Parts: sequence; C-alpha cells; structure tokens
Amino acid sequence: MLGAAGAGIAAALPATRAHATGGDGGVPVGTPPVLLTEQASRRLLVLDPGRRVWDPAADPSVVRWEFSPVGDPRYRDLLPDVSWVYPCEAKVRLHR
Repeated sequence: MLGAAGAGIAAALPATRAHATGGDGGVPVGTPPVLLTEQASRRLLVLDPGRRVWDPAADPSVVRWEFSPVGDPRYRDLLPDVSWVYPCEAKVRLHR
C-alpha cells in the first residue's frame, strides 16, 4: 500500500543500521519514528518505528500521529480542499 512511500522511508533510515537487528521484532534499536506524506489520503503520518509492516488500512495502530487540514474548521480560511491537494514534503521542527 505504501509502495511509493517505501522509497522515501528507506532513504530516511540510517544506511548503516537499515538492516541491523537487535530491537524487538528485528527492528534496529534507536530507529526513529517515520514521518511521511500520504497523497492518497491528503495527510501527514508519523508511523511507529517498532513495526516491520506499516499498513494503516489493515492496522490503524501503526499510525502514531496524523494531520490533515481537510475538513477541520480551524483551517477553513486556507481553503484546504484546493490548497492541500498533494502534500509532498514534511519536515520535523522543534517547538522552542
């Protein structure tokens, strides 16, 4: 399901540890949460790094956090139905 996103996910993991084991279920210890954009559902997702398979349709618990302004009245003035069509970039920021 996340085939296209899989390439981005693989690029986000450290190359030296991408195939290492040692954590639960063969997941490398210290693997960070995975942040991605899912254009089909027009949302940002943070996926559980402790999982080997990410399929939110089959198991919604793999999603730790999600965001989409579509349908949220707080973002109505930004017209998300036309301005938030194909999210393609997400950046991690620290709130100071």
